[in-house]
Amino acid sequence: MARRVGLLTIGQAPRADGLAREMAKAMDGVEVVEAGALDGLTAEDVRALAPQPGDETLVTLLADGQAVTIGRDALLPRLRARVAALCAEGAEVVALLCTGAFPDLAPEGAPPGFAVFQPHGALRAVVAELARGRRLGVLLPHADQAQAARESWAARGLACEVAVASPYADAAEEDVRRAAEALRRAGCGLVFMDCFGYSLRHKAVARRSAGAPVVLARTLAARLLSEWVGGDGDG
Repeated sequence: MARRVGLLTIGQAPRADGLAREMAKAMDGVEVVEAGALDGLTAEDVRALAPQPGDETLVTLLADGQAVTIGRDALLPRLRARVAALCAEGAEVVALLCTGAFPDLAPEGAPPGFAVFQPHGALRAVVAELARGRRLGVLLPHADQAQAARESWAARGLACEVAVASPYADAAEEDVRRAAEALRRAGCGLVFMDCFGYSLRHKAVARRSAGAPVVLARTLAARLLSEWVGGDGDG
């Protein structure tokens, strides 16, 4: 029997950009259930979750394709509720489709073996290792995230060059191209696309424009998750 994995976006599901589909391709033999922390909310409800002063800015996608910014602190209760719901529905692992850092989201009374996969630390550990001896370039969806990103990588002993390109903009591919070219001019030898909104198509654009290896958050997280849950039919 296939293991059941919940893919939890911080926006609404199903996502119009094919995020769950791209991740599921790296996890053959796994039953994927897609859910969103903002499922069922109206536009007014979502506006009430906008970042407040001092809160971390997160960028995500609604089911209608609209991009929104929300605050991490305001999002937490909804994330916990959706994790608990997925656990009750039989998910063995819930993967958070966000590169941000969050506290423990596992519900009280979860069955033995249940786990929440938060990719923040794992992604950064892999990228930090790959970036040894190279200048790191980081692509972000929103300018308000730049300083936090610099501080996060500095804590790992890495200076980084930041460029901004929203994966949800109408001209997203052109924006990614310009941002990746800026990272190339800055001498970056590795680029990390630090948002689950960036797709394989965006990665191809960034790779050509940056002239350097590119690490995509969504596919790296999917591969790490596949090792955990036993994808590719390996039980």
